[in-house]
Amino acid sequence: MDFKQIQELIKMVNKSNLSEVTIEEKGFRLTIKQKEDNITQVMAATPVYASAPAPVAAPAL
Repeated sequence: MDFKQIQELIKMVNKSNLSEVTIEEKGFRLTIKQKEDNITQVMAATPVYASAPAPVAAPAL
């Protein structure tokens, strides 16, 4: 495998959904790994506030 073939293989892996490719030939082994982008989106819930109880009239004495 020559340098141009390796470059083409890298381009193909970058365009694909593959995360890793390993090729073995006579006395030659090549592994190409893509960096995995783990994006975690966290959305905070809007706080819910309890409404204050309605005022109660004081009992007459």
